[in-house]
Amino acid sequence: MGWTSIDVPKGERQSNLEFLKRHSWLFIGRKWSSSRLEMQIEALRAGTGAVYGIIRHTEVATGRFVRLALIILIERKGDKVAYKEITEDRGPHHLGYPEAFFNRLSPLDEIAALTHVNVSYAAEWREKLEKMYKASKALKCGDVIELADPVSFSIDGESVEVQRFRIETWGKRRSFTALPLRGGEFRCRLRRYTWANTTYQVVV
Repeated sequence: MGWTSIDVPKGERQSNLEFLKRHSWLFIGRKWSSSRLEMQIEALRAGTGAVYGIIRHTEVATGRFVRLALIILIERKGDKVAYKEITEDRGPHHLGYPEAFFNRLSPLDEIAALTHVNVSYAAEWREKLEKMYKASKALKCGDVIELADPVSFSIDGESVEVQRFRIETWGKRRSFTALPLRGGEFRCRLRRYTWANTTYQVVV
C-alpha cells in the first residue's frame, strides 16, 4: 500500500491513534473479510513516528485464527498528515515494534498455512527484532554501540555524523556520549525514532 495523505483542519490537535480513528479505517475493532477469512484489528499502540498493531485472521469455516503484526507509519507536515500501513509479510523496515505485541504473534508456519501469504520477509523482520530485544536487555552503562546508520548533529553550525555512542544512562531515560571520528566527544540523546529505524551492535 502507498501513502494516504489527509488535510487536517487547522488547529485540530490529536494523537496518532485519534487521527487514525477519525480519518482512516485503521482503528481497534475494525473488521473486513474475504471469501474465507475475516480480519480484525485486535490491538494498537502508539510509538514514535508509527502506530503498532495486531491483526487477527480467522478462518470462517473452522474458527481457526492467527495473529500478524501491523505497522502504520505516520508523517506530519503542517496541516497534512500522511499514513502508510504495512503488514509484516510485506517486509517492514521499522524496528520499534513493542515486544509485548511481538510475543502475541502467531508462529509463521501457522500464518502461512492459514492465510497462504509468503512469510519470508516476515521471518527476516522478526529475526532482526529478536536480536534487538535480546541486545537491549544486555546493554549497560559504559557499553559502546555502533549504529548501522549514522546520526547527524549540528555542532557550532556544522553537521557532524556519528555512528558510535557510549551509554551513560540506560532505562526509560537514555543518554549517551557521541564518539565522532573527528572532533571531540559530546553528550547527547537519541530519539526513539532512531532506535526504531536502525540496528546496532556492541563494539566495546
